This record gives sequence, C-alpha cells and structure tokens, in this order.
Amino acid sequence: MTTNKKIIFIVASFSIIAIIFALTYHGKSGTTSSTSSTTFPVSGTGTNTNQNQTALPIIFKDGSSATVPDFTKENQPSYANATDGFVAAGGEESDFTITYFPDGSYFDIILNVEPLGETRKKAEAALRARLNLTDEQLCKLNTQVVTTSQVNQQYSGSNLGLSFCPGAVTLP
Repeated sequence: MTTNKKIIFIVASFSIIAIIFALTYHGKSGTTSSTSSTTFPVSGTGTNTNQNQTALPIIFKDGSSATVPDFTKENQPSYANATDGFVAAGGEESDFTITYFPDGSYFDIILNVEPLGETRKKAEAALRARLNLTDEQLCKLNTQVVTTSQVNQQYSGSNLGLSFCPGAVTLP
C-alpha cells in the first residue's frame, strides 16, 4: 500500500469511528438544540410531587457550569427580563432581593434591612434552596452582596460577599 493510500485509509477509518461515536452518543442523550431544556423533579419536603421544572444553565467564575431550576419562568414581576434581571428570591417588599442577570450568570443580592448579618443569612438560605447548590458551588457564583446607604452607611458601596465564602465581610 502506498503512503497516500495509507493516509486515506487512516482518515477514512477515523471518520467512520467519529460518525459511529456521534450517532451512538446522540442516540443516548436525545435530540439537542439551543431551545431544548432539561427537566428534573422539583425538590420538596420528602413527598414526590411528580412535577417537572426546566433547567437553567449557570456559569461559574472558573468557567465551569451547572444547571439549576429555572426560576425565570415563575412568578416574576412585570419588569423582569434578561436586561433588567429576574428575581430569584425575595423582592422589593422583602428583607432582601436576589436578582439574576443571565448575561454572565450574575447574581446581585441586596440586603434591605438590619441586622445585616441575619438578613444575609436569610438571603443565602433562599439562594441555596432556590438553586439547589452547595456552599462550595455558591462561592463559585458571580455574586455581589450589597446594601444601600439608607439601610447602613458603613457597609453601603461594598461587596459584602456570602458569609461562608473566602473574603466575606464579617457583619454584626
């Protein structure tokens, strides 16, 4: 066999293997497209609700990713959208507001009342429950925890961080 024939044979063999792999992998995972969604059961308190919820891909600071329940499709205020953000938990009349901005998978957590330490703990618990992520994963999220000068002048304008993550500000 000549060198050219060997090269053609090797390329053809790899192409056939790649096609078989692609067909096998595609058959196992189903049809995928940018508009498809993954579903999984909604977590509850020990009872099986048999409800499904679409998944929202989240990108962490290190470039890795995870999927979380897609809260952007549920109970959103009229202003919620991809530009102005989606409310993940809390709200304007709540002790805190957690807003998600899809561009960059970014979470803005605003502490609306004193004591800030207690309010941050409530917001963290709501975020953890809403996203079904571990503390380690939450530390990898793009987050900013802030308060306003109307709530606390000393801590306004600073990223307070999640209490259990490195670099977080200790709050009273």
